[in-house]
Amino acid sequence: MESLLVGSLIAGCFAALGYFGRRWLEGHGKDQTLSRQRQVLEIHKSMLEQKLSAQDLAELERVLLGRARRPEPATATKKSQLELEVARRGNDHPLTQAEMTKIAAMQLADANGELDDWVGKIEEVVGAERSNELRQAQAHWEEFCEDQATLVSSKYKGGSILPMIYFLERERLVRERIEQMKRLHSDEINV
Repeated sequence: MESLLVGSLIAGCFAALGYFGRRWLEGHGKDQTLSRQRQVLEIHKSMLEQKLSAQDLAELERVLLGRARRPEPATATKKSQLELEVARRGNDHPLTQAEMTKIAAMQLADANGELDDWVGKIEEVVGAERSNELRQAQAHWEEFCEDQATLVSSKYKGGSILPMIYFLERERLVRERIEQMKRLHSDEINV
């Protein structure tokens, strides 16, 4: 009888731990989602203060959510026009913060496109199982990249420079990742 009571008590403890553990994990995920939503809203507010267009905000959203695409020809032309404008102005008319942020976002989109290309090249030469491992590693790296850029840019919370710092840090990390992918691709081909 006593062992039955002890067994029931232990099973009840495990059930309670499982229940509260599951609730904690569910709440933890919601906290992360809310934190990221607050970050997006803060950057969105900064972009609005800088009077950037809806198209610029859409590009920002794609970059923040890791769905940035290589700029299409129209975007590439736009970038070239910005570069020409910078050259035309010279040092007498420096860029505004909004223009510098826009350029940083476009550079990040370019880097993300190049990274996607290298990941695709590696997937072509590895088997299905390793391709899944690569995708999983890439997803973890994307989370790290976002968290790192958020950390670095958080120093400028409330400032109009925050989005540019975020984009520049992400671009730096993406460029490092591109070099890693190039080495991995070379190693896969030379095996």
